[in-house]
Amino acid sequence: MASGTKQHFGLTVLSSNKTEDGLTADFDNTKRKGGITAAGVAAINGKIGNKALFNSYEEDNNRNPLGEADIRGLPPPKMAVKVVDVYADGFISKDKGVGLFVDLGVDALKLESKLVNLGVGARCDTAALEHLTGAGLLLYDSRAS
Repeated sequence: MASGTKQHFGLTVLSSNKTEDGLTADFDNTKRKGGITAAGVAAINGKIGNKALFNSYEEDNNRNPLGEADIRGLPPPKMAVKVVDVYADGFISKDKGVGLFVDLGVDALKLESKLVNLGVGARCDTAALEHLTGAGLLLYDSRAS
């Protein structure tokens, strides 16, 4: 499986995790920041009273589902119930194979934890590249360890 990091961009209106997400969180105190859209997210949040309405970060594509810290040392997100969560994730890599996906969604209500993400809303997701093309063996880099 291709390895690397995925880019996340999102908007969360309300969250039970009041220190990390949504209009109740102070953006300066959030731990998960960064990614390609980080500067824009910081500027927009700064104009709305420095609330963490928008979020942007980079995370391992192959997260450990048992909740251990990622390769950057960040802990997994705390369990949260969110009201109106809009998100976009993207991943592209040629490290240890080839991987590509895009995930877009909007959830009216969402439960996030280290073991499960469950939402009620609409989602648009890509299928794995090798499932679409049947070219998984052709795209795999056999030099990867």
